[in-house]
Amino acid sequence: MGRSEPAPWQDDTYASEVQIDHTVPVHEAWGSGARYWSQARRVAFYNDLGDTRTLSAQTSALNSAKQASGPETWMPPKNRCAYIGQWVAVKIRWGLRVDSKEKAALIRYADSCPNVTLTVTRA
Repeated sequence: MGRSEPAPWQDDTYASEVQIDHTVPVHEAWGSGARYWSQARRVAFYNDLGDTRTLSAQTSALNSAKQASGPETWMPPKNRCAYIGQWVAVKIRWGLRVDSKEKAALIRYADSCPNVTLTVTRA
């Protein structure tokens, strides 16, 4: 059986065990500004293949645990620094707001991460 490329914070897994997940969940995006977008812009976000950080393959269990949560209530069990970078890049790419609880969580987790420079092309 062929293998799917896993998200960087999860173990290798079979393609039959993965789901495609939005790094920033659709519900979170909606509350962060997507509700004001045109239908065409929302569809572009849902299907964004222009930045590999927007969509990822995750195990069904991990995706179920995450649901529509942001970093203030859910973080992956490993490679959290990579996840934080991806989250921030997607928020910047799509011009989505970050509320105070989300920002506090991002800062708290990022304090233990190495400094990185994110390059983002706005959508």
